[in-house]
Amino acid sequence: MRTSSQVSHENHQSLPDGWGFQTIEQVCEPPQYGYTQSATNDPIGPKFVRITDIAGGSLDWDSVPYCSCPDTEAAKYLLSPGDLLFARTGSTGYSYLVDECPRAVFASYLIRLKPMESVSPRFLKHFFTSSQYWQQVGRLMSGSVQTGLNATALKSIKLLLPSLPEQHRIAHVLDTMDKTIARTERMIEKLRVIKSGLLQDLLTRGIGEDGEIRQKPAIESATAGWKPCKLGDLFRIRHGYAFKGEYFDTNGPYIVLTPGNFYETGGFRSKGDEEKYYTGQFPREYILDKDDLIVAMTEQTEGLLGASAIVPESDKYLHNQRLGLVVGLDEARLTRGFLFTLFNSRPVRSQIQKTAAGTKVRHTSPDRIYQVEVVLPPPLEQLKIVSVISSVERCMELEESHREKAMGVKQGLMADLLSGRVRVNTSSQEGPLV
Repeated sequence: MRTSSQVSHENHQSLPDGWGFQTIEQVCEPPQYGYTQSATNDPIGPKFVRITDIAGGSLDWDSVPYCSCPDTEAAKYLLSPGDLLFARTGSTGYSYLVDECPRAVFASYLIRLKPMESVSPRFLKHFFTSSQYWQQVGRLMSGSVQTGLNATALKSIKLLLPSLPEQHRIAHVLDTMDKTIARTERMIEKLRVIKSGLLQDLLTRGIGEDGEIRQKPAIESATAGWKPCKLGDLFRIRHGYAFKGEYFDTNGPYIVLTPGNFYETGGFRSKGDEEKYYTGQFPREYILDKDDLIVAMTEQTEGLLGASAIVPESDKYLHNQRLGLVVGLDEARLTRGFLFTLFNSRPVRSQIQKTAAGTKVRHTSPDRIYQVEVVLPPPLEQLKIVSVISSVERCMELEESHREKAMGVKQGLMADLLSGRVRVNTSSQEGPLV
């Protein structure tokens, strides 16, 4: 539903000076559907951009396949810097701005827009990620018998457009925020690589008495004290409760945990407004305690099976049937923190994946997890290993917090800048906001 401010804007009341509503049809050349052909890895023609190539919001030209396309046909579909591509189906409505590109054409499930000279492609790029755009896409899709986005619908989308100099300045401000977010994401990825490498080394070689990672596998050292065992020798896993869907609500005293509360790499994830609350009756033993260790027993998303998380708070979260709860842990041999690390390591996840059942949705069981083989260091060394990994994870959490804050700032800026509530200084690219 549109707000009163949106309605007044569409009636051209109280618009910022120099701003006006335009449709995509008024500021872009007619939308064009892409070329129909099969992709191939053989370099027999131009690069062939498909929906899957732009789905992540970026485009890796090295991974884009080729297609057979005669020169007479290619001329109609060749991409140029400044072109905007839209997904018609699948990731419907998602867009990508082409910067520099090799000789490439685009596939038939994409739509291309070519902005006119009166509009900045980079300004349009940001508009096409805004709530103003997505609200209109949602209305168009809900009022249509078609499941995808077509050229007619795309042409009808409205945007509030300032002068070209102000468009350029707004795009510059938002581009700067995107660069900040991208730098943070690169740092997070570097830390993930560091953590993965450390985990591999620490779970095979461990930490010697000198505080350094050993040169050889710890299992080969007679003095290291590492011992092979199966997880079933160290703890039990208890199934959760089948909570009834009729008592799920958007608010309530308890949150029902699901595999969606796990990160694929391990760790507890809050779902915010998407949490499921429970208002019905249930056995009290399914209320989780702080520091309980839970395991994802179904693969809701790829890579999630076997992920573990530590419950952050008592008397708030419920243990449902798709999760396993670790009970009866032999903490004289295995610390809780080291078990969390083991569950989220590649060797353990690999064993869980190999023995999983199911085709559409993969799932495991306590008995299958009990058969996972590990090599355990002494408890004191386990604590040292967890401490090293935790220090990297804290750095990652800090960077992730920076990223979330930057994304929040950008969303606020977009709402203000694209509506004209906040104006920009167009006299200088480096000038302040007005």
